[in-house]
Amino acid sequence: MHLKKFAFLYLFALSAGLLILSFNDILFIYSAESQVAKVTHHVEGKTETFYKLAGSYQEKSLSPAIDYSVNGKVYTHIPKYSCKDGCQSIGSDITIFYKKDKPEEVLVSSFGDIWKYKIYFLIIMGVLLVTTLPYIYYNSSKQPESGSND
Repeated sequence: MHLKKFAFLYLFALSAGLLILSFNDILFIYSAESQVAKVTHHVEGKTETFYKLAGSYQEKSLSPAIDYSVNGKVYTHIPKYSCKDGCQSIGSDITIFYKKDKPEEVLVSSFGDIWKYKIYFLIIMGVLLVTTLPYIYYNSSKQPESGSND
């Protein structure tokens, strides 16, 4: 019985957490316009540590600069995420969502902008599952001892 309760509670927490983390993105996308924009160049970000088999090294990370046009006016959006090679190559197409009345507010349809925190949440929930499921299973499969004190 404990296993069923845990499974129900776990699935509820997983669903509720993903819904909460996705709520702002869902509302933004629902009320936004979309278009395919171009990555025009990369902008240097902060110095980050990268790892190889030979060891770690520090290098400036790059953020893609995304150009898009709304009503004839060209905007450039630089996402908050960055990576070693700029994440997207120069000249590549990327889908963006923007508010029609505030075209400078942009959500980039990419892993870094949409999925990063959801993946962190799924990892935490996976660790929770792996660590607590054996405990719940062990305690639910124990047979209660008989009540006689002879």
